[in-house]
Amino acid sequence: MVGMKTVFIILSSLLTIISAVPYLLNVIKNKTKPKVVTWGVWSLLTFISLVASFVEGQYATAALLLFASLGSLSIAILGWKNGNKKFNILDVLCLIGVLIGIILWSVFDSPVIAVVIMVSIDFIGGIPTTIHCWKSPEEETGSAFFMGFLGALFTVLVLDSWQITSFLFPLFLVANNLNLTLIIFIRKRLLLSKNK
Repeated sequence: MVGMKTVFIILSSLLTIISAVPYLLNVIKNKTKPKVVTWGVWSLLTFISLVASFVEGQYATAALLLFASLGSLSIAILGWKNGNKKFNILDVLCLIGVLIGIILWSVFDSPVIAVVIMVSIDFIGGIPTTIHCWKSPEEETGSAFFMGFLGALFTVLVLDSWQITSFLFPLFLVANNLNLTLIIFIRKRLLLSKNK
């Protein structure tokens, strides 16, 4: 008999895989214009955190991060053709932050420090997309972030351990995806009511 934990892990994985689909379709249709630098940073960071979680034996978190990493990488690759490739000073600062985080991880050689640093950098690296969602919500796909929120939430619900390598990245994904979902939907409504 399949337990609730297994069901939630499967739901989390499926939602995380499926969450990228509407976004990818909208990128192909040229409706969504992802900030390539953010999606590149997200794919790199989720992969690094995936390795750290796997090394620590946090398999539910590692499964979530595997699919999140593949989705982010797919969006970054497709976004290279149809997305927003412009770099500004904030993008450069975010990339410098990523490099500093990777250096710090190698210096401290600790999966816990790696995850804390990666979440911090993931937050900073996501600022360009957060700003893009605010300025141009019509160029983003809110349903993708909403499914990402649900996928991360199901992972948080099945965690066996509250070690930092287990809960920090999924909890961050819950908060970040919910934040982006709300920004997109609220801004779209505000802009629609303003244009009436």
